[in-house]
Amino acid sequence: KGKEVVARVRLSSTGHEGFTAEGLVFQDGKIVRAINLKRDEVEVAKRAKGGEKFEFYLEAAANRSLIPRKLESDLNMPKYDGEPEYKLERAELAVIDRAAFDYYYDFKVGVEALDVLPVNSPRRGEIVYALNESLNLLEGPTGLDLAAAHAALKPVM
Repeated sequence: KGKEVVARVRLSSTGHEGFTAEGLVFQDGKIVRAINLKRDEVEVAKRAKGGEKFEFYLEAAANRSLIPRKLESDLNMPKYDGEPEYKLERAELAVIDRAAFDYYYDFKVGVEALDVLPVNSPRRGEIVYALNESLNLLEGPTGLDLAAAHAALKPVM
């Protein structure tokens, strides 16, 4: 109770964005979210009370890849009597720990910045230091200290 709750919906994919299974989520007749490889959450409650009912509809599309995996015919069309190429892989409720979620993505952005900054860049050095300091602070003397670890990243974000 009192936690943020989302529905996590995953449609099968070919492992890359575009030309795969994707969908639109409708609530009360309005589009509220697109679902694809990188977006799989539908907000259910910012602060759940417990026992609430919710309903949404997912309109899913199975878009064939332009990159043929195996040519089965001249048009590379699916076999209608064969196995489905795309399907609903997951539909579940999840509680979001927003502090952990935000920390994860800030840390991830820092790591990804290292891939594009020159090795001898002062900015890169600052980020490496902050990432290292963040990990050192993550597990403090009293256990997990997410706030301290996240605070160490703030100066470089």
